[in-house]
Amino acid sequence: MATTGRASEMPVCQHEGNKADLRSARLSEPGPLSLGRWPHDAGRGWTFLLLLISVLFLGLPGSSAAEKRERSGETNRGKRADIARDHVRRHHLKLGLEFQDVEDMERRDHDSEHNSTTHTNLRQRVGGIVINGANMGLAVDRNGAVFGRWNDFVPRARLKINRREPDLSVLEALASAALQLGLPVPEKISILAQTPGPQLKTNLSGGNLSRNSIPAKLVYQPLLDRTVLSNSHRRSTKLRLAWDLVIRTLDGRHWWNLQIDAENGDLLGRVDWISRETYRAFAPAPILSPDDGPHALVSLPNIIGSPHPSPQGWHDSDGLPGPEYTDTRGNNVHAQEDADSNDTGGFRPDGGPGLVFDFPFDSNLEPSSYQAASVTNLFYWNNVAHDLFYVYGFDEASGNFQLNTYGRGGIGGDPVVADAQDGGGLNNAQFGSPPDGFAGVMEMFLFSAPVRLQILSPPSIAGFYQASTAEFGPAPPDIPLEEDVVEALDAADGLGPSTLDGCSAFLNASSVLGKIALIDRGDCNFTNKVANAQAAGAIGVIIVNNAGDSLLTMGGTDPSITIPSLFIGQTHGAMLRAELPSLRASISALPMRDGAFDAGIIVHEYGHGVTNRLTGGAAEASCLSATQSASMGEGWSDFFSLFVGAELGDIGADPRGMGTYSLGQPESGNGIRSQPYSTDMAVNTATLADIETALAPHGTGEVWAASLWEVYWQLVNAYGFDSDIFAGYTGSGGGNLALQLVMDGLKLQSCNPTFIEARDAILSAEANLTNEANRCLVWRGFAKRGLGANASVSENPANVTATEDFTLPIDCSEFCADGAVALSEECDDENLLDLDGCSSTCRIEESYLFQGIAQGGTVEFVVDGVTIPIVTLAGETPSDVALKMANAIGADITLNGLGVLAHAVGDSVVVSGNLTSTVITDLGLTCGDGLLAPIEQCDDANLVDLDGCSSTCRVETSYVFQGVAQGGTVEFVVEGEIITISTVAGETAADVALKMAAAIESNLILNALGVLAQGSGNSIIVAGAISSTTISDPGLAPPLPFSDWLGPFTALLLLVSGTSWLIPSQRRHNGLPNP
Repeated sequence: MATTGRASEMPVCQHEGNKADLRSARLSEPGPLSLGRWPHDAGRGWTFLLLLISVLFLGLPGSSAAEKRERSGETNRGKRADIARDHVRRHHLKLGLEFQDVEDMERRDHDSEHNSTTHTNLRQRVGGIVINGANMGLAVDRNGAVFGRWNDFVPRARLKINRREPDLSVLEALASAALQLGLPVPEKISILAQTPGPQLKTNLSGGNLSRNSIPAKLVYQPLLDRTVLSNSHRRSTKLRLAWDLVIRTLDGRHWWNLQIDAENGDLLGRVDWISRETYRAFAPAPILSPDDGPHALVSLPNIIGSPHPSPQGWHDSDGLPGPEYTDTRGNNVHAQEDADSNDTGGFRPDGGPGLVFDFPFDSNLEPSSYQAASVTNLFYWNNVAHDLFYVYGFDEASGNFQLNTYGRGGIGGDPVVADAQDGGGLNNAQFGSPPDGFAGVMEMFLFSAPVRLQILSPPSIAGFYQASTAEFGPAPPDIPLEEDVVEALDAADGLGPSTLDGCSAFLNASSVLGKIALIDRGDCNFTNKVANAQAAGAIGVIIVNNAGDSLLTMGGTDPSITIPSLFIGQTHGAMLRAELPSLRASISALPMRDGAFDAGIIVHEYGHGVTNRLTGGAAEASCLSATQSASMGEGWSDFFSLFVGAELGDIGADPRGMGTYSLGQPESGNGIRSQPYSTDMAVNTATLADIETALAPHGTGEVWAASLWEVYWQLVNAYGFDSDIFAGYTGSGGGNLALQLVMDGLKLQSCNPTFIEARDAILSAEANLTNEANRCLVWRGFAKRGLGANASVSENPANVTATEDFTLPIDCSEFCADGAVALSEECDDENLLDLDGCSSTCRIEESYLFQGIAQGGTVEFVVDGVTIPIVTLAGETPSDVALKMANAIGADITLNGLGVLAHAVGDSVVVSGNLTSTVITDLGLTCGDGLLAPIEQCDDANLVDLDGCSSTCRVETSYVFQGVAQGGTVEFVVEGEIITISTVAGETAADVALKMAAAIESNLILNALGVLAQGSGNSIIVAGAISSTTISDPGLAPPLPFSDWLGPFTALLLLVSGTSWLIPSQRRHNGLPNP
């Protein structure tokens, strides 16, 4: 039986009458019989009784299992998987994707039986080729509701691919992979099988490379476009066609999954499926010490690029697969403990065949209890330093430290020999850097036990206070030394003009007896002060800095001193003195600290090897021996440590000390320097003139490090921060650029350079690398610390006379990113970043948001008086149009000369110029602006579906299916297109609604017209006109009036009693006109 019905039209939300329409829509939904709507006429009460009797005899219509399932809301697992796929396609715009991005997907489903949930994982494809890492996951519950969605798809993927066919064959790609992994030249490799199709799935024999056969296929490998700054990595991704290979090496140590560029053979990505070479360390960067993060198991840094700094890992020495060592030795470093300082090679922990170096560390114990962890940490960070500096140019040919140079140049035979807990010193570290071919030697010493000064009373100032200790006398005891604090008084005489400096015999010795003496710094040696306190009977001494809050290690030698002494800052000293005589304190010490757990110091020491070999060439080891150059050697090493410790969220003004962990100080403390590094001149005051008075080489080196830190932050502020320090400089990341310029400058400067010559070498490196695009930024960093255009130093590097200058070269007096808006600039936000309101050309950025789907036409922008027209094609998305307009603006020579830039960001185009006019003749792009265009059926100022006006500005209509299918067909006529589906016995109304929605969505003509369809419960909602519906499935036909299904007898009774008013009500229910 064929039945024709009429679809109900869902009104646009801005129209009146919504409540009435929605009410009638609710009445049209099937539900239980509602006796409450019957008339309450006492004269017809007997009719109600007869009706109840009829129901008892005849019964209500039965419910099939399918109907029960429909009412319970449970959806079968096959449908749940389809719901997930359809959900993604319907909501692609909300996911920031185009329909083409979700049109071609690889799908995998699995069910969780315990909660009736289907989990769907999707992989994005372009032209049938999978995009590596472009995955999406979502779950569908028992009722068909989608939840738990995550999305890593690449937007506009088809526009980001570089090619569709490979230049390299699979065998050529395999040969390239073998070369870059250091494997033998492939032999006896044959194609075992190849499946036709876009991915050219191939199975190769293992030959002399792999234990197993080698599967290969084409994929698109995402690469972050570092020339594009975006808040979303997905939006700044290039897609390179690559051969995806899997090689399990013959020794079984590696199971490589590689991506080899199908055009040029470059290694684009690699992952080892076998977990190897793991180290429990305080790492990775920016975790440099126990103060920064956990003692965690970490593996080698993921370095993409060729040649790889350590192609066979860190335990190799012959260049062939497989380690030669399972302890802390390898091609780059040999690490061991050297507590006896005999330099003959001490204890080395062994990681076993799996190279797992997992050893405990407990800071509450003495260092000798965790030697294995110490040597492991030292080995790890020396290798990190080797690989990091390699990326920036300290390679074999440049004279780096390697046992085997793998035929890449250099001499070899010179890995770093690194000694942990070396007994040859205390509170220090050192690096010996001979010429290329001789091993460098790093010695990491222990640091005196961090001291603890605790004020016990009065309660108002109780707590722990920072303090440092002395090189003389005993260390503070492990068990706290607790006593009252008494101010020492002495004569103001020639030994010391103050009565509080303790430079002569105490006048209040009886008060000091058995107490902790409080003494001011100044006018005599620390040893004299403590000796006088000891002579007066003091059991301990607190010395207060009289020249600021800096903490220093008190120097001097006096074997007769037997009491501990501490040093505190001036501010804290004033607080303590104000509470006398009611002050009580305790002095104690923690276990000694191990410098091998302070990676900032490790990188600093390794840096000496870098700067010594790059300055003047690796064959010369004395090119940083003069006073100025040796000072800068310390400064370069401090800069390297600062670079490794920087992290996202830091700002230049943050104070950062050197070696703070080893001294038991916070990161903002001075550490082993006179002041922390900071771009805030109030925090770090170093300028060029200070080299005349500071102690060389460390004090004078602070000036150079502070200058390099200023340059670093000028470039980070201009270009942003790249947290991948191993990426090298690839066009973005100001910090990486700064390190590259410093490394390049080292190679350009003369032997024993002066401060000015080293500065000029970095400027030359910048001109060579970035063609002076950043010249003024570099100058600005140097000038801030007195190394400006007119600065000068002694031409003799052994002298430290200097004339500082803070001026910039004339051509840098005004430049984009200097923070001051010049006459030639519209804005200046002190950076060279685009998409932040002020462009890298210092033009104000304006944006235009496209909406809708193009139907074909033109878009015309007028920018800075230049007309830029583009032609739009039917089906193009807003992001397509934005990208097309951005490219057109970028290609205009006139605008280019005016500094006008354009970027496509999602559906918007951002223009750094004056956008004075926009004319759009493509009516498909006007949807959602709230203005009803001639081509639009509605426009409610949004692009939201299911609100009466669709995201394509078409009025949404709905149709409610009822019953359970018995088998047949359903035919809709939508916008003149006939859409027919077949129904299967047992399908619910909701199943049929979903099936019809999918059929409408897959129709290309309707898709081009902007017609959308979605199943919602038993209804289908269509963004388009449903002009006809024909249902030939008797199970889905509209239900009969009550007079049919209550039986002839009941119908007769009802008619006789005058209840024929039910019929027009039922007609309204069916959407049919009343008689």
